[in-house]
Amino acid sequence: MDLNLLSRFLQELILEYDRVSLPDMGSFVVEVTAAYFSEDGTTIFPPNHRISFKASETSDDGLILSLYQKEKGLEEGVAKEELSAFFKQLKKDLKQKRNIELEGFGNLRSTKEGNYFLVADREVGIF
Repeated sequence: MDLNLLSRFLQELILEYDRVSLPDMGSFVVEVTAAYFSEDGTTIFPPNHRISFKASETSDDGLILSLYQKEKGLEEGVAKEELSAFFKQLKKDLKQKRNIELEGFGNLRSTKEGNYFLVADREVGIF
């Protein structure tokens, strides 16, 4: 697994599912935002969607594993091992660099306290 493949998987899966988990890290969640008025009250903006990252939602939905297994033609055990190693390294990189670009999806960032959050790319297509 590499970041480009992860980015592609996330772009595909988030359009079909409202939640996609990163094992032992958290989940990307699509949330509906309500309509709102501009500050001067002259324009109304319609309801919208946004993607956020919820570190508290750590249960693995298996979506990335399933897609990775299919893409690479691997048995489940081998795919799990490879993904486990990948996500372990991703957590280390995120802790060190504080920013991981997921091209076409957004930037996964880490605070000094080790909390993760997403700055979504507007081109994900859910907007």
